[in-house]
Amino acid sequence: MSETLTFKARNNREVEVSAKLWNEAIARTEKKGDGRLGEEDARALFALVAEDNSYSDIEKKSIKHIRSHFRWTDKGSATFRTLIRSAAAKGWGADEVEITTFKAANGREVEVAAGLWAEAQARTEGKGDGRLGIDDANALFELVTEDGDYSALEKKTVKHIRNNFKWTDRGNETFRGLIRAAAGKKGWTAQDVESALSDDE
Repeated sequence: MSETLTFKARNNREVEVSAKLWNEAIARTEKKGDGRLGEEDARALFALVAEDNSYSDIEKKSIKHIRSHFRWTDKGSATFRTLIRSAAAKGWGADEVEITTFKAANGREVEVAAGLWAEAQARTEGKGDGRLGIDDANALFELVTEDGDYSALEKKTVKHIRNNFKWTDRGNETFRGLIRAAAGKKGWTAQDVESALSDDE
């Protein structure tokens, strides 16, 4: 069995992860550049997962938390997602690597799309006034549409990003406009769109 370690998640729970993967992610962010994981880091982390030709439960869990608890460059995040999705198509369970959780205001643990959630966090934590603006809205929308699909998990995540992050007025308007416009162009139903844009939790 691979060596593990625990870290304290944002909800203050102790979470067990692969020591090899977690320490590699830490080593690649601490005191280096802007502290974000880039394209080279994504490939190195994925190589650690794939080196023994197996994909253990602890590795699945570790990837989920590395996606959501470390900051990524846009290219690094996209590369890592592409590698994981490619592996999922060859037999890895996509749900196991692309879902994370957060604690909602009512105390419930809510499942959301790891990539979208991590991107929203990376674009607000320690940056400017901590609000999502026009550029952030465009970047988040690109993540939603990159695979041509709008899954139930993405719909749910869009709603929670809208309700749990601070937005500038123009950023909020831009994001809502992009999601609504996609209803006609991509076949998303009006109900799906309005549910995601609702201010209700």
